[in-house]
Amino acid sequence: MGWRATIRRKLALLPLLTLATFGAFALGACGGASSLAGGIYTSPAYHFRVSYPAGWEANASAQPNAPSPLIVIITRTGTHQPPGSQISSLTIDVLDMSNAGVAQTAAALSKNSALSKVTFGGQPGFADKPTVETNAGATLTHSDFYVVRGAYLYEVSTDALVGDGPALQTIAQSFTLLS
Repeated sequence: MGWRATIRRKLALLPLLTLATFGAFALGACGGASSLAGGIYTSPAYHFRVSYPAGWEANASAQPNAPSPLIVIITRTGTHQPPGSQISSLTIDVLDMSNAGVAQTAAALSKNSALSKVTFGGQPGFADKPTVETNAGATLTHSDFYVVRGAYLYEVSTDALVGDGPALQTIAQSFTLLS
């Protein structure tokens, strides 16, 4: 699936993810798998945390038995756009390596000449070259980062409208894998 299709799929999930935010608060209060507090999203179950500045919010969608058991999308607070509109976001897809397709994708990362080796989340990983697209007068810069650790492939994507790039870079750089 191309990144544009991935973005459209994730944006279609965004209204549902607002409900998931409420669920994440409830789970956190009950000692559940994830918690949102003070601009930090932490997932003990999937071994990562990410910080985000004031004015941004994290929305999580848990699908425990799916190839992507957790998707977290961080957007500006109060960003409500009509369907199909572009918004700035950082998306974390946690992919389960026990899925044959995910494992195959992870194995292909090191052979993909379009990717650069980087350190991401404190671990060796890969990054693509940012791409810029202008659509309906909006310019969007897209980047992907990949890290394989233990049972998971982490794909962290940023989609930045003009002016949001620095905030999204800061959020992406705060992504940390936990022991």
